[in-house]
Amino acid sequence: MRVERNQFSVPQRLACAEASIVTLGNNNFAYTEQDGSFVILVTFVVDAQLRPSGSAVRNGCPEGCELCIEACPTGAMSGPCELDLDRCILFNNQRFAPGAQEDIWEAMGERIHGCDACQVVCPRNRKPLARAAQKDPFLEWLAGEFDLERVLFLDDGYYKDVVQPIMYNYIKDLDIFRRNAAVALGNTGDPGHLPALRRARDTFKNPDVLKAVDWAIVRLEAV
Repeated sequence: MRVERNQFSVPQRLACAEASIVTLGNNNFAYTEQDGSFVILVTFVVDAQLRPSGSAVRNGCPEGCELCIEACPTGAMSGPCELDLDRCILFNNQRFAPGAQEDIWEAMGERIHGCDACQVVCPRNRKPLARAAQKDPFLEWLAGEFDLERVLFLDDGYYKDVVQPIMYNYIKDLDIFRRNAAVALGNTGDPGHLPALRRARDTFKNPDVLKAVDWAIVRLEAV
């Protein structure tokens, strides 16, 4: 039997936890000892009967720790391993519907690609975050090139050179980036972005993008 690529999906975090490759965290991320929750999991469907590891899925967080829950900007977590996807910035930032609910746009701030608040405060991530604090010439260059208005009017060249190198894995539709940029611009509190947003209002056709553009214009006109 021929199996087409992507015909099957695997719950990656659970599969890796059951194989004792990772432990889980209160913030619903998977963790390794070396890299904390900053890992990308890849699973494969195979045509072989594998022996179970015999290990139970384990939560590796310190008992009573709720730093991730307290840090969530939108209150998406009500308790350990309890997540309301509709309020999660990461979930909302990578899709149109369902996602990007207007009632959390203000709390999303200037985030256009995920959030990381729950990972940054996590004590299990101290070592990988310390390593990440080291200067990287390429990331320094990207930071200098990054501009929210250019993301709003995202073209293939800017996407390929500046956005895709670090934001390629979650968002494929350029209009989603444009919507996210509009929300972020509305949260800057800087009316200097109004000309760009008004130009975007006359440029784009996607109703999801236009909704965010209108929202941002109203916010900045009130400053």
